[in-house]
Amino acid sequence: MNYDGEKPDYNQDSHRQQLVDWVDSTDGRSTAFDFTTKGILQEAVQGELWRLRDPNNKPAGMIGYWPSRAVTFIDNHDTGSTQGHWPFPQDKVMQGYAYILTHPGIPCVFYDHYYEWGHKEQSTNCWQSEGATRCTRRASAASLPLKTIFIWLR
Repeated sequence: MNYDGEKPDYNQDSHRQQLVDWVDSTDGRSTAFDFTTKGILQEAVQGELWRLRDPNNKPAGMIGYWPSRAVTFIDNHDTGSTQGHWPFPQDKVMQGYAYILTHPGIPCVFYDHYYEWGHKEQSTNCWQSEGATRCTRRASAASLPLKTIFIWLR
């Protein structure tokens, strides 16, 4: 992430481009954890929703460039949980999941949130919401996709 002091820069193009370049170096055969979206979303849920769209009106993370190769997540074993290096705000976790489960990308639900924090029912309801549609590789940010969900296991 690019920072301006303590807050992330609004423009995260170079950070998300690094992720895209790495996936591209594998001839598109790999996916990458979308740390750009995690960082932006983490600030957005704390009252800075304007961060969610870039100047071109696209999602500001890797999902704005190459959603079919962007694995979106709220936390994992390094950022949250026992490591706690960069945890998502605990009281905003379901808002974060509402975002990644209704936007392009490959959402990954963290095991701890799903099983240990008791968010299993809320998460399941979110991705099975009425009106959700199947996400395609060319889905736009305006879609509300029902997708294959990955549960991050330890």
